Formats: sequence, structure tokens, C-alpha cells
Amino acid sequence: MCKFKNALTKIILNNLLLKNHIRCKRKAWLNYHGNKSYQVWSPHNAIQSLTQYRNFQILTNNDLFFWKKGCEIGTDGLIGFKVQNKLGNYSNVEICPPLLKKVDGKSKWGDYKYIPVISKQGKKTTKENLIELSICAIIFEAFQESKIEKGLVISNFNNRFNVEHISISRKLRDKTIFLYSQLKESLLGSIPEITQDRKKCAICTWQKYCD
Repeated sequence: MCKFKNALTKIILNNLLLKNHIRCKRKAWLNYHGNKSYQVWSPHNAIQSLTQYRNFQILTNNDLFFWKKGCEIGTDGLIGFKVQNKLGNYSNVEICPPLLKKVDGKSKWGDYKYIPVISKQGKKTTKENLIELSICAIIFEAFQESKIEKGLVISNFNNRFNVEHISISRKLRDKTIFLYSQLKESLLGSIPEITQDRKKCAICTWQKYCD
């Protein structure tokens, strides 16, 4: 326990760990503490990444820019962006939003601001999607000095491009902070039990290790 506690004070927790924690507590724990040599790459991950990038190109008319310089020039979409800040009473939180989309508003850069965007698979918008949008909104709005009221969930299901507007409500924000506290508590303990929903294991990079 002491070993894990010391590690948590040195390593920054992020939105991807929180997303994995919601999906499977063991997966998040292994991503944090596990030996990465036991992971096996899933072809589904490559397909998912390619689909996500294509969806981002559609949403932004291919006006994508990497890293922070894009904020200053006002590009329509930002990818590969990392920001650290506090989440509630917790420090050392880092986000890397899949996409930040330019919208009308006021920020430290001028008459525009950015909101987080998630690309999903299939029809259903999951709890993972909502919480990832929320934590990205909470951290990034402090960085851009402008409140984020909503995020977007996009998909390309049955060859139809869809955009869903998600309100970043107070209830969702409080739920995000609560789940983050659960993540920290889980990482301080021993490896969690495997998820009861074994369908989630099908594309997990830790599948062979868990089995």
C-alpha cells in the first residue's frame, strides 16, 4: 500500500485512466501499475483510432492542428493537446482531449473558445463518454479562462454522421469528481477483481494477462 501511495504522489492521473476505470477497474489498475510487456495490441484499437480521426476531419472540415499553437491562431480543431490542473480538491490531473472544437464565445485568445469532442462507436452514448467529456471540460475551461457548457459526441453509424450535444451540468461535474476519487482509492489498493461483464474483455489489451 505504501508503495502505491508514494507512486500516486509522483505520477499524474489523467482522463484516459478515469475512462478505463469506469469500463473496468482492473484495466485502469493495470494501465497504471502493470508490466506493459504483458499487453497485446488489439486490431480493434487501430480501427477505432482511424475511424475517430476521420470523424474529426469531417467535423472540422479537416482544419486540424496539433498542440497549443492552434489556440492562438484559432484553428477549428485541436488534437494532441495536454493540460494539467485541479479537479475539485484533487491536484495533478492531466487531460488529453481526443478533440477540441472551436465555437463562438470569449476566451483568453479572443472571440472564440473550445469545447471537448468524443468520437464513439455504435449508437449508444456511454457513461465513459459523458465522464470523459466532463473531466476534459472542467480542466480545459480553467486553461482557456472560459466556461464550457457543453461537449459533443460524434459518430458515423450506418454511414451517417451524427453529432450529439451533451450538457456539462453541475450534476455531471459532481459525478466526475466522485468517480475520480474512486479511481484514486482503487489505485492505492491491490489489483481489483475482473469485470463481471466479460464482453468488455474482447478488445482489451490485457485480455491474455487476465485470462
